Order: sequence, then C-alpha cells, then structure tokens
Amino acid sequence: MVNWGNALLVVVLGMGIVFIVLALIMFVLIIMEKVLAPKVNKDVKTAEKTETVQKAPETAPKRAVEAKTNGDGEIIAAITAAICASLNTSSYNIRIKSYRKLGESASAWNRASRNENVYKGF
Repeated sequence: MVNWGNALLVVVLGMGIVFIVLALIMFVLIIMEKVLAPKVNKDVKTAEKTETVQKAPETAPKRAVEAKTNGDGEIIAAITAAICASLNTSSYNIRIKSYRKLGESASAWNRASRNENVYKGF
C-alpha cells in the first residue's frame, strides 16, 4: 500500500529544493553581472547623447527621380535587412551590388499548392 502522506512530502521537498537552487543560481548570476560587467564612463554616455541629438546639415532639396525598376528594390531591401540582422551591423556598412535568382527546385504542383495556400482569401 502506498503511503500518500510520505509521497506528498517527497514531492513538496523535491520541488522546494529545485526552486531554492534555481533562485540561488539567479542570485549568483546577478552578482556576477554586477562584478564582471565592464564599467562605462559617464563622459562616454553624454558624448553619445550629444552625437545623436545633433542634426545633419541641411542640403538643397533633391529632385525626385523616377527609376525604372521591376520591383527589385523590395527584394534588395529584404536581403540587406536579413544580412544586417544576422551580422548585427548597420545597413550603411553593406552594399549589395548584384544578385541572381536561383532556379526553382519545387515542382509546378508544389508551387501551385503554395500559391493557393498563401493567396487564398479569408
């Protein structure tokens, strides 16, 4: 016969010990963060704030130029954003000079099914 009182005691003690150990690990990590984190000078923080507040000098308004594209701007923007996100860098550091589309590896039936699922009306 199972003694339910002892079983409940074992469950409560086990969960309590796990909770206490997790809390101790959390406190140790917080203390390590405070001790090992690099110190940041207040002068650097204020310099960064003043740099972001300064505005770029105004130039003469540029004329609107109509570029004849076939919708590649959105694709290039998406590729640039994906590369920037994976490299943790700004888009000013990356220039995409050219790209090419790879052949479709899916069958015609697969493409038709995908288009039907993506573009079906709700």
